[in-house]
Order: sequence, then structure tokens, then C-alpha cells
Amino acid sequence: AALTALLSTSAFVQAASVVTNAPDRVYGTNMSYALVADDFTLVNPYDITGVRFWTLQETATDYSGSVYWAIYSNGTGPGSVLFDGTAVLTANATGQLGAFGYDEYIFDIPVTFQLAAGTYWLALQNDFLGNDEATEMLWGSSATGGENGVYKDFQIGPDWLDTEANHAFAILGDRVLPPNPAPEPGSLALVAGGLIGLRLVRRQRQSA
Repeated sequence: AALTALLSTSAFVQAASVVTNAPDRVYGTNMSYALVADDFTLVNPYDITGVRFWTLQETATDYSGSVYWAIYSNGTGPGSVLFDGTAVLTANATGQLGAFGYDEYIFDIPVTFQLAAGTYWLALQNDFLGNDEATEMLWGSSATGGENGVYKDFQIGPDWLDTEANHAFAILGDRVLPPNPAPEPGSLALVAGGLIGLRLVRRQRQSA
């Protein structure tokens, strides 16, 4: 058992809370005709397993049935796309009312990728990237977060504009810990010597 422990060099993961910007329900940014992004920072590398976000909607039908999502590198705002996709999601009503009397919903996106320590941007849009159909699906606000969120209105142009708010989302995953260091040759020799000694003692007892 001791020898096996010394020889183990594979990386392993540890469950951890990654990022949570809880909803405050006082504001929202329309994510139907605009791609909306907000930043987050990881202080360690993580295996990311899920993205959760909260919306405010006038009606349930404001959600089209799918959401485009992306993780951007950090530049002057969102940089380059690192991971993205379109997910068919279930809208779960929380029973809470937010700004404008809109109902709050929560969404969970299952994902699988790894991020190193650093700052990134999560971007979301109702339906598909570049959708310009305006419905009242708002990415809800949060009282916590880093820089203000930004949005890209495809009817206006390609520039990112300030939303003047942080947005409600959580990044879910497991912290990735570094591999165990390789054993020193002296440690291996010590363990091997101990095993040989135990075997000699056993032989002596059997002879007696």
C-alpha cells in the first residue's frame, strides 16, 4: 500500500464552489436581440461542468427554447471565443418577481471543459447567435461581480456596449489539483528495503 501511494502521480479533482453572482432582481439586460456578456475570475484551474443563469421574463414564451452560450478570453472586454454552443434548456420558474413585475427563471447548461486560473467572460443569447427578434427575456442583474456586463446589439453594430450592471450566474465545477510529485529514489529504496525486511522476518518465524 505504501509503495502504491508513493508511485501515484496522476492528477485528481476536488469539488469546489467556483463562481456565484446571486440574483438581486432589480434590473435585467435583454438577451434576445443582443449577445450579453459578463466577466468572472478563477483563482485556480477548474474542470467546468455547468453554467447556471437567472432571467426575468414577461411571459414564459419569451424564451425561444434554446440558448447560445460562449466562454471568451479576457481582453478589453471579451476577447476570443474559447468554447461555445447552443443548448436546448428547461426554464424553471423560481416563484420570484423581479424588475418590471417580470417572473424569474433559472437555467442550467451542462458543459465539459477545463479553464486555467484567470479572467474570462460568459456570453448568452436567447435562441441563436445573431438573433435580432426582440422578446422580453432579460438576463437578470446581480449585486456582485467584477466589471459591468457588456452587450452586442447586432442591429447597431459589432462593438461591445456597457450594460451598466452585473448579471446573475454561477460557474459550476471541480478544482483541478496538481499531480503528486514523483517519489525520490531514496524513498523507493527505503520502501523496498522495508518490504525485504518484513519478508525475512516472516521466513525466520516460519523456520522457527
